[in-house]
Amino acid sequence: MTSTAAVDGTLHECVLEYSAVLDHFAGNKEFSEKVSAYATETAQDDQSDEEEEQEAVLYSDDLFGAIAESAPLLNKVNDREFEDVANLAVYILSLGDDSDARVEKLVTDLISLQDLQEKLVKNKKKTIKVLSIISVLSNVFNTFDSASLQKTVLAQILQLVEVLDNVSLLQPFVSNIETILLAKSSDESVREIVLKTAQLIQSEDPLGSLKLQYLSLTKIEAPTQELANNYIVNSLNTPSALDLSSVIGSEVISNLASKELLDYTNAYLYTKHDEFIQSKAPQSVDTDIVTKKNQYLTLLQIASGRESLSYKTIASEVGLEEADVELFLINAIKLKIIEGKISQLENTFLVYKVKLVVKKIESSDWKQIKETLTNYKNSLKEVKQLIDQVQNRRSKN
Repeated sequence: MTSTAAVDGTLHECVLEYSAVLDHFAGNKEFSEKVSAYATETAQDDQSDEEEEQEAVLYSDDLFGAIAESAPLLNKVNDREFEDVANLAVYILSLGDDSDARVEKLVTDLISLQDLQEKLVKNKKKTIKVLSIISVLSNVFNTFDSASLQKTVLAQILQLVEVLDNVSLLQPFVSNIETILLAKSSDESVREIVLKTAQLIQSEDPLGSLKLQYLSLTKIEAPTQELANNYIVNSLNTPSALDLSSVIGSEVISNLASKELLDYTNAYLYTKHDEFIQSKAPQSVDTDIVTKKNQYLTLLQIASGRESLSYKTIASEVGLEEADVELFLINAIKLKIIEGKISQLENTFLVYKVKLVVKKIESSDWKQIKETLTNYKNSLKEVKQLIDQVQNRRSKN
């Protein structure tokens, strides 16, 4: 005996509407006739004496199976109505048993029907349909709470985004990946999705890409040395990633990565330019990019605590010709790592604010940090004592 699911009048209308749309674009009534065979009407007394009898509809579980298998008919719906109709199908499926598996089947079948063998940049019609499917997948991702279904859906979205060559569509998922996927299911399949996302967004959002790589290492168990080494190399080779202290500061990464890469990164962060250029770069590291970044870090070191710097001093410290210092300073300001004013007449740079400080924390620093926290803790105790005194006075009055 098949199981049944009771659907109220409004939802029953959804089933009828979905069937009618599929019939319309199929040019026959086969689907609605098929669905009607799974429905039975039954009289049901309402609790209110003032209301008349209402009709309820019982659907056998076969209804939801039929909708899950309706992708070939759904794919015939025109582009203008497709997204709404597909979302209607997802909504109906959410009401039945085994909804996760059935929704997955529906959207998987829809994708397979698109015949996506190459990028669709020049195929406007296919592009519209794929964008609609991505929107439907987004709805599924945000509506269903199953980590397994969300992983499948995100993997499908990645596939379609790659075909469309439009990584901007991934932004909502990038911002939610840590709180949604990683919080629920941290396994190798999640790591693959996170790393694939990182790869796709690398050109448009290099720092976001690095963040995802970092999460794949630190939030998912059993990362490999290869992953750790690749992350460090990618961090070094990303022009906008200047502060890499979190790279060598991570216990997971420092325990996995090669000593050669860790030592090189440490030298990049904490030695000035004239000393750093003596360091031997590991394989795959882009020395031009890393050297330029180290020049910026050197500028920040010499600017810290100074009101002004001469072009001559800057040129000497960062290894540039004086003629190139002005453009170097302009780029540093654009990177928002330092604020100041360039004086072309006097060939000086007035330092307003150093906005990025990369400093190696020594034992003396930890002592100072501990003292600061202790003072802060004592201050909070004093504040609490004052509050208690005031409350005691009020209670006596």
